[in-house]
Parts: sequence; C-alpha cells; structure tokens
Amino acid sequence: MLTGSSGAVYVTPAGTKACLLAADFNGTDNDIQVESKNDFVVGDRVQFREVDGAVLDTQLDDTTNYRISAITADYKVSLVVHATDAAVTFSGDGQDNGGHVEMFYAPAAGCCECREWSLDYQRDELDSTTLPCTVGEQPGSRKWASGKRMTPGLYTATGTMTLYLTDNDTAISTRLMRSIHLNTQDGAYLKLYWDAVSDGATPPAPNDSASRYVAGKVTFTAFNSGVNPDDPSQAEVSFNMWDIERWIDADC
Repeated sequence: MLTGSSGAVYVTPAGTKACLLAADFNGTDNDIQVESKNDFVVGDRVQFREVDGAVLDTQLDDTTNYRISAITADYKVSLVVHATDAAVTFSGDGQDNGGHVEMFYAPAAGCCECREWSLDYQRDELDSTTLPCTVGEQPGSRKWASGKRMTPGLYTATGTMTLYLTDNDTAISTRLMRSIHLNTQDGAYLKLYWDAVSDGATPPAPNDSASRYVAGKVTFTAFNSGVNPDDPSQAEVSFNMWDIERWIDADC
C-alpha cells in the first residue's frame, strides 16, 4: 500500500516555451532573442525541438541539455552546456523552411515545497438513449421503466497543490505561484506522482516507466493564501490539466 511518502510533484513552469525563428539566433553576440511574455530565468535547463521542417543552428542539437547563463533586459538569452558549463556559440546557419524551433524547459523539476496535491477527473455524460427496439416477454404493455444510456464524453481534470511559501526567488513553488498571473502560460506541465520510483542515476530522477503518476499540460487558474502567527505560510494553486499524456501506468 502506498502512502504520501511515495509521492512527488515535478513541474515545468509556465512561460518556458519559446517559438524561435532562425533570425532569433545571433551568431555575433551568441544569444537568442525570446519574447517579453516568456518567463525564463537564469539557471533554467532547456532543450530544443525542430518543428515543421525547421533546422537548428549547427552548434545546437535536440538531445543536449543546455542551461540559461544570462538574460539581458531586452530578453536575449545566453546558454551553456549543462553537463560541462561550456559556453554555447552559434553559426547563424539555422533554417526556418516554413517552420520554427522550440526552446523548452527540460527536464521537469521536483517541487520541494509541495505539501499535498489533489486531482479530480470527470467525464461528460452524453445521453445516447434510444427507443426500445423490442417488446417485453410478457403479454401487454411494458410494466417497468427504461433507463437512460449515457456515453462518456470529454474529460475535465482539475486539481490543487498546497505550497509552502519561501523567500527563495528561484524556488519552483515561487514560480508556480507567479505562473497564475502570467498572461501566457505556454509550457506549463505537471507530473503528479503517487509512486515516484528512482532511476538510480547520479543525480537521481524518476523512472517513469516504473512509476505511477498522471502528467499533462496545464493552465493555472486560481490562487488562495493567507498568513497567521500559528502556522507555516501556505498557498493553494489550482490548475486545469487539459492535455493528459500519462494516466497512472500508461502513456496516452
């Protein structure tokens, strides 16, 4: 039987997916122009993905994990290779080809300030009742009422996380609470574990194939908090998981 000590929350903060064109990769200053709506911070780990025919700058690839080392006031991002701290330079030879490149936060980060999470999953019920196509076995009119037949429709998955407040500006919990007020929440993603099994690596990470969890893209929808002299300061953040990609033990 599982208990709360087996659970965990891993988070991709909102505002951490950028759609980039080849012109956004500056081969002179070796930085990347992102938009003001993005919410990247120094220290974020990121990767790249080619979309709809776009080709990455030859100094980058879609498997290496990078880390943001600097962000200027006009939203230009510098990178280092996460594993080696080597500065990343650009050749300026990327191609759009009608597509774009995504820079996204990866991997998801464990939230050390989450006290608990909850998830409520509901399906719409669609009335698919039909008229009877047979008569009863006994002579005469039907004696007993017929029931409605309901077909499951679209799902709604909503939930909450209770977070302890901290004065650490880079804590994932702080960014989650900030996410609620972001105009654009692109990239927001949650992995809610009932049973987070370690992969045994250095540093360790969840072995998702062996773990029990639900994961998907989310929007953060509500924030509730207060302060009193008797309890640790907490906040409750509500979310809507609108694109589930993992359900307990199966990828969706």
